Amino acid sequence: MPQNLVLDTDLLRARIMALEYDHLTEAEIRRIYMEEAGKAPRLH
Repeated sequence: MPQNLVLDTDLLRARIMALEYDHLTEAEIRRIYMEEAGKAPRLH
């Protein structure tokens, strides 16, 4: 079964990694995801 990655684009991962040491919050990750993916992240 293929694995679905939450952070599924290189740009999205790069933006989050760049902010990693600035105490990134879940809300900020969700905002970045929505900007890059154009939709809300899926919840499991």
